[in-house]
Amino acid sequence: MALTLAQLRAFVAVLGERSFSAAAESLGVSQPAVSGSVAALEREVGGAVVHRVDATATPLGERLLPHAQAAIAATDSLRAEVGAFAGRPTGLVRLGAVTSVIHGLLPQVTTHLAESAPGIDLEVLEGDDAELPGWLRSGAVDAAILIDDGVNLVGGELRVEPEFEGVALPGDEMRFVLRTDHPLAHQSAIALADLADDPLLCGNGGCLVQAQRIHDQAGLAMRIAQRVNGLGALLSMVKVGTGVSIAPSYAEGLLPRGTIMVPIDPPCPRRLSLVTSPRATPATAALVAALVAGIGAGAGAGAGAGAGASAGAGTGAEARA
Repeated sequence: MALTLAQLRAFVAVLGERSFSAAAESLGVSQPAVSGSVAALEREVGGAVVHRVDATATPLGERLLPHAQAAIAATDSLRAEVGAFAGRPTGLVRLGAVTSVIHGLLPQVTTHLAESAPGIDLEVLEGDDAELPGWLRSGAVDAAILIDDGVNLVGGELRVEPEFEGVALPGDEMRFVLRTDHPLAHQSAIALADLADDPLLCGNGGCLVQAQRIHDQAGLAMRIAQRVNGLGALLSMVKVGTGVSIAPSYAEGLLPRGTIMVPIDPPCPRRLSLVTSPRATPATAALVAALVAGIGAGAGAGAGAGAGASAGAGTGAEARA
């Protein structure tokens, strides 16, 4: 049996993307190349491994999938070790983060990362607060930027789960999201009590936790008019006048036109940590170092955009889903 790594990568990518064309895009090859690799794998193993209609695994494919994933991971780890021995860490590193961090923090460091760690291929996976720790434990991601829900809003030390290794990153703050024609839209800051009569739209996960803390800090009961799953949908509902909301300032670039972010009085910071597992490869360690250095180099511009921009700068591009 002459299985190749290209065949295994194509097989795993098709099942992961649930699409031959999306798998081809993720691998940087043509769709015929992916189809050919999967077909060649099927000839080698003596049966179909992928249903062509919906790109799901056949019974044989389900049995092969964990072995294919393990073979790919072992090969990537071997390459990373060889690169590290030569002083040039290489390989794929998968980083998980929430939507606001992906759009508000990571763009600051991509250029620095390309210059300082050219041998590392970064794949960013978008997840929610509840998913990311599980992804890290299972190995679905090599590193994750986590929201530190265990930190008191007015101080305290960053804490991560014992099996993880974490590095503190510049955080942002929670802000009110209003329409630009709201009577309080152009205040320098707003107390929670001042919006008590406005319908509150609230997201799930970390945003819900932060909103509850803000209410607890103000000594007010939280009354949610609507729960909305998805940051883009939440911001769009504010745009059409359904209510007001609370969102992280790193999401400011996602604001639809006609909406604005206004600081909360008193401020409500959000702490972040870049976390890896103890089994992190040299490539992951190099990525962490490059990200921390890049964020540090851009801290003046980046932190200002997230946590200190004026309320008048809140109109931006249309929100993305």
